[in-house]
Amino acid sequence: MNITDLWPTETPPVFSMDAVNDLLNRRRSTAYGFAEREVEKGFIKFPTSLSTPQGQEMARILMFRAIEEYVEANDASSKEHTLEELIDSVNYLWSLFFLDENVLPRPVVLTSMSTWPWMCGAATWYESVPSPGDVGRFSMALGMATDHFRNRAWMENAQDLYFNGGEPLLDAIRAATRLILMYFPDWSTFWQYFVAKDNVLQFRLRTRY
Repeated sequence: MNITDLWPTETPPVFSMDAVNDLLNRRRSTAYGFAEREVEKGFIKFPTSLSTPQGQEMARILMFRAIEEYVEANDASSKEHTLEELIDSVNYLWSLFFLDENVLPRPVVLTSMSTWPWMCGAATWYESVPSPGDVGRFSMALGMATDHFRNRAWMENAQDLYFNGGEPLLDAIRAATRLILMYFPDWSTFWQYFVAKDNVLQFRLRTRY
């Protein structure tokens, strides 16, 4: 199923917290759907506490998947392919919100997203593909957050009983999202690609692709 086959027919909404909340709701539903299919062959399970070794390992996996897609965007064969890979990256990135919603509750998420450069400024650096430097910055932003992931699966005892890295994790997601958004010319284009890819993913869930 090609992303253009399920392109949204509706006019993109004006940027607002309601519009962002709708995208987050779509991502949550789709992320949960694919996690249910990972039960036998994967590792992601929603929700899982980020205070546990399992939750922190799941967060690492989602971060790596986001980095993997960002790298693929760097190697894409066309502008359209680049933007689709960047949507794949942001999908894994935003899935971090739903691992432990006590750590990143929705009001905090929305408040932080209101400061992200959805329209203004992002197009100033609009280029064809993510640069190698941006790939490094993307990876570094997420890697810095893992300094607070201190409960590893091989440890007999947890180093931290409670996860205290919520703010650094939110900062990392914010920084990584900026590095995705800067390659979209405007909010409307981002919204269209996001919804189109979510339509494709929902189709795959329905048809057990």
